[in-house]
Amino acid sequence: MDTIANNNRSSASLPARSRTSTTSMASIICSRQTFSTTSNSRASGLAGFKEVGRMMNRVFPDVIVTEEDLIADEGLVVERSSAVATHRASMMNEPPTNKQIRWTEIHIYRIRNGKITEHWVEMSMLELLKQIGAI
Repeated sequence: MDTIANNNRSSASLPARSRTSTTSMASIICSRQTFSTTSNSRASGLAGFKEVGRMMNRVFPDVIVTEEDLIADEGLVVERSSAVATHRASMMNEPPTNKQIRWTEIHIYRIRNGKITEHWVEMSMLELLKQIGAI
């Protein structure tokens, strides 16, 4: 497997970023995208992606995501990231704690013709839910 990780930079040198708005993401996502996540989203594809993104941005409006690893091989890209944000809105019927919350995510993207055609997400929901008091 031909692997490119962080353009040969250490993960400590990767810049942190704010989560991208769901509107700007639409330009790089195929309209018939397969989206798989551990969330309770009722929608699928691009609509499901936007629904989850809007909910997370509402609950954690100041989220900063740090890409820890980025690995690419032909039409597949894997991103391992960590996030930190303030819990500012209700989630899972839990009121906002206004505490700083941390979690990790792994995203796998299949790319065809410059667009994301499939996207799988695994995030540390158990850890996140413990921190907001839902578990």
